[in-house]
Amino acid sequence: MAALRAWGSLASRKVGGAVVRNRVRRLVRESFRRQQTRLGAWDMVVNARGSAADAGFREIDDEFKSLIRRVRRSITTGERSDRS
Repeated sequence: MAALRAWGSLASRKVGGAVVRNRVRRLVRESFRRQQTRLGAWDMVVNARGSAADAGFREIDDEFKSLIRRVRRSITTGERSDRS
C-alpha cells in the first residue's frame, strides 16, 4: 500500500489569468502524478512562479524532478536550502 501524502499546488495572479493559472496547476498535478513513486510520505505544497505561465510540460516536469532531488538531498544531509 502506498504511503499517504498531502498535496497542494498554488498559482497566484502573478502567474496570469484564471485560464493560465489552471493550466499551470494541471501541468504541476500531472508531473506530481508521474513522480509519485519517487516520493516518500511527504506533505508537499508547490507554489508556481510567474515564469511558469510560459513553461511547457517538459520544463515543469524537469523543475519538479529537480525539486524532488533537492528535498531528498536536504533530508539525507540535514542541510536546508534557502532557495524558494
